[in-house]
Amino acid sequence: MSRVYIAADRMLLAVLATCVAAAVGLSLHFGGTPTALAVGLPILAVAAALVWLSPGSLLTRLYM
Repeated sequence: MSRVYIAADRMLLAVLATCVAAAVGLSLHFGGTPTALAVGLPILAVAAALVWLSPGSLLTRLYM
């Protein structure tokens, strides 16, 4: 089951990165870029750190 959890973590990290990119893209149009970056980048950074340091763990799955 561990390989499934690791694959799911990586897939969700890619989905999260896409969502952050979309949020920043929309914020460029509507004028909330600092907010989008201030919220999106830390969330993405923590998720990436968890996937890198502890892939497949319960904490990573719960965070995602």
